[in-house]
Amino acid sequence: MPAVIRAGKESDPRMRNRKLLSTSREGHPEKPRLRRAARGLSRPTAIIVLAVAMAAAGVRIACAAGPAVSSPAEPVLTGKTDYLLHCASCHGTDGRGDGPVADLLKQRPTDLTRLSERNGGRFPEKRAFEVIDGSAVVKAHGTRDMPVWGEMFSVEATNAFNRPQTEREVRARIERLIDYLKSIQRK
Repeated sequence: MPAVIRAGKESDPRMRNRKLLSTSREGHPEKPRLRRAARGLSRPTAIIVLAVAMAAAGVRIACAAGPAVSSPAEPVLTGKTDYLLHCASCHGTDGRGDGPVADLLKQRPTDLTRLSERNGGRFPEKRAFEVIDGSAVVKAHGTRDMPVWGEMFSVEATNAFNRPQTEREVRARIERLIDYLKSIQRK
């Protein structure tokens, strides 16, 4: 039979948290229940208030970050970020094919600053897209030293919910990378 906690026994170890806990109606300490907070909010109400406060804080942070309107420079900047993260190790930070990993490859990486020059002055947009997304076979890669970025980008997390990128998002990301490659072409 469970012991009944008596209010006068302050030395009893079961009474140490007396301010937070009260006993059940039958007086069983094994079934404690939390007392209502000082303001009288029930647990469900307190959870709802907390959720609303957190959501409001998130909206405030999003608003402070600025509008989601893209500027003309944004595609080049986000393309540059992807380039530096995923391409520069082989192609070099300036795109000339002299990255730190270049000497370890079977064939020297392409000088990406001369793509237009080698294509009669026009940037080979379709070919660049196919090479990046993996749909084009590149002889120099043999067994494909260059990763298939279309597959890699689709697996990378894009938001707090850890969902893979959609095909549309992957295409947009590759197009931003191509916009960056266009911006580094030698004149």
